[in-house]
Amino acid sequence: MKDVQIESVISQVNALLLSCNTLLCNSGIMDNAEKKYGFNLIKIASDKYKSGFYYAVRYKNLDTNKWYPLKKSTLTDNIDIAKLYAIENRETIIKEYIENKERRDTINTGVDFYQMLEDYYTENSIYLKDDSVNKKRDLDDKMRSQYRGNIKNHFIPFLKEKKINSVQEITNSVYSELKIYLQEKIKKNRTIDNVLGVFNRILQYHERNGLIAKLPYGKGLGSVGKRNNEKHERYPLPHIENLKNIFTTYLYGDWNEKEKLLKYYLLGMIGLTTGMRNSEIARIRRQDIYRIKDTDIYILQVYNNKTKHYNTKNDEYRKIPLHPFVVEFMKFYIREKEETNNITIHKDSFLFGRPKLDKNGKIIDGILHPKTFDKAIKYLYRHIAIKQKYKETGKLDEVAKIDDKLLKAEMEKNHITFYSLRHTFNTLCVLYRFNDTDLTRTDDIINYFMGNSKNTIRENYTHINKIDDKIFYKDYGIFIIDMLNKYIFLSEEESQAKKESIKNRMNKMLSENPHLLNDNGEIYVDMAFEKFFNKGIEKENKNVGDDDIFESI
Repeated sequence: MKDVQIESVISQVNALLLSCNTLLCNSGIMDNAEKKYGFNLIKIASDKYKSGFYYAVRYKNLDTNKWYPLKKSTLTDNIDIAKLYAIENRETIIKEYIENKERRDTINTGVDFYQMLEDYYTENSIYLKDDSVNKKRDLDDKMRSQYRGNIKNHFIPFLKEKKINSVQEITNSVYSELKIYLQEKIKKNRTIDNVLGVFNRILQYHERNGLIAKLPYGKGLGSVGKRNNEKHERYPLPHIENLKNIFTTYLYGDWNEKEKLLKYYLLGMIGLTTGMRNSEIARIRRQDIYRIKDTDIYILQVYNNKTKHYNTKNDEYRKIPLHPFVVEFMKFYIREKEETNNITIHKDSFLFGRPKLDKNGKIIDGILHPKTFDKAIKYLYRHIAIKQKYKETGKLDEVAKIDDKLLKAEMEKNHITFYSLRHTFNTLCVLYRFNDTDLTRTDDIINYFMGNSKNTIRENYTHINKIDDKIFYKDYGIFIIDMLNKYIFLSEEESQAKKESIKNRMNKMLSENPHLLNDNGEIYVDMAFEKFFNKGIEKENKNVGDDDIFESI
């Protein structure tokens, strides 16, 4: 829309200038205009114009007879209109150039180039204040420290080696050499792009303030991009048919009541059934989960922006319905954690992450170490791999051969990370959306639940948070629950049939494999999940009453 409006304004201006130009040409003013007014026009290639170019104007200082080092677009490929633009705007353009030059000279006076690089990401940096005013991303202490490390370890050594002493000396060729230099030091292109972004931000500051004429890279060239042989790092889980019942069957599982294993299990469950980002999961608080009054429907408020987490009166969150199995397991996890650690998880307590404090001791976010997510996906994927292996062989002794080394190789082969759970959630939503006749509507709903930016969602679906919770669930939330029942969890009938099937297969397996029983007739297979059932993870009649550990709204 913005581009269309700009084109419309340009067209109107051109039309007006053309009418004025006719009068000027008739009176002879345009004759020898370039010589008289001290400018010349240069053709610049551009596919935005039918002619394949537009005119830029360059001015001469009439006192010194020297050309100013500037080129200003006239926004037209019509030579007469371009001349008129150059005449009408001469004073304004030259004045602006001189003011910018004076500002550049003032800023550069006494400022050491390498000192600027070292100071850019310090706490009270004047550069970051400028970035903030110009709506650049704000950085926390950890990020600023990391960025300063990148400057010190990567950019300063390269620039000193090339004897670069000012930002103006960083030309296109120097920037290209920098990318090659980084590729030799860093293996992954994704990492190189992240490191380049640290440096690009400094260059963008200088361009924005008129300290360099233009960036030493074009659009899309400020990164190295993907190599042809570089693997994508994030994929959905393979064999999605094996996700069905992965959380409820104990035949393939070895879950037990150790708090860490419960935590890993639940992290994987939440990632797969909500599509939440790692950082969003880390900041889940008990108060973010609530039950819709007079129902057994539970909603989780997911905060997209950590800076908005403590202000629940805004729209910077999305609502995701929680599957009943997930809710019951969350309750079980909270009770076990409280009993094991003899603590109380208050409504503002983080369920998984630990609080991050600012310098004044105020909680500003919940954080969770990346290794926790790594362990969670490894633990979950082991059970998916075990299920696949058992499905192929039907033999538990074959399944037991899936050791850590084999599991790691399998995960690397399929590019599995914890973020794969978010991709899988999205994939399942897209598969299930074909149940809806209005696919565009469903895509908007999926984008909402994925927490995608508002510009990817039509206007009708950007205010879902303001809808009454019961209507929200009926119109949108049930989509998620039905999808999870189809691909992840079992219906009540399926669950009962599965239990009978597992029981029969277990008895048959034990009769055919007596070595799986010890001398006392006890099974070596971990039966911990059976304990989960006894604790009330899955009940035919769920008791939703005043003793509910989540608030009712």
